[in-house]
Amino acid sequence: MNFSKKVCKKIRYERKKRGWSQMKFATAIGMSTYHYGEIERLRVNISVDTVARIAAGLNMQPYELLQVDDE
Repeated sequence: MNFSKKVCKKIRYERKKRGWSQMKFATAIGMSTYHYGEIERLRVNISVDTVARIAAGLNMQPYELLQVDDE
């Protein structure tokens, strides 16, 4: 699995761990539900700014989302 896919899977994991729906989370971070869903479905590449925005919404540092295990 490539790095981008691992990061997107981690984003989804962290959101679900908190019990938030995609809609609730996307709204909270000011992102369209459609675009956020595309991120979690691994259909778009995300920018560093988007990683920072998502991390802030998860109360994490961006580097924490980028730390993924090698498989």
